[in-house]
Amino acid sequence: NLRMLREENLPVEAAVNAVEPGIECVARHLHVDDQALARGELATRLQVLDSCPVTIGEFRHYHRKAGVRSEEPEKVMDDTMDAVRYALYTAERRGDDSDRKANFDFAQR
Repeated sequence: NLRMLREENLPVEAAVNAVEPGIECVARHLHVDDQALARGELATRLQVLDSCPVTIGEFRHYHRKAGVRSEEPEKVMDDTMDAVRYALYTAERRGDDSDRKANFDFAQR
């Protein structure tokens, strides 16, 4: 896919695919900020819209393999989790991990 996109002169780079650091990055974005919560603000940096049931389902079912020393994640129904991990960790590694407020005006509830 990268080759095809580059042939179309689109500015693309491969994602950073380090599994464990990527999982830790997602966990940091999901960490609840108690002070923000007390102020009635969004309490995590990563928000998933309720109109994304597949993503929510994958977050609920994401787990590590039982009895495996490396504690690898189970590779079942995790396509969205991989995409979230690639996006967040790649942005963090490239310095694009700002605290910009997301604009979800496009979302229909």
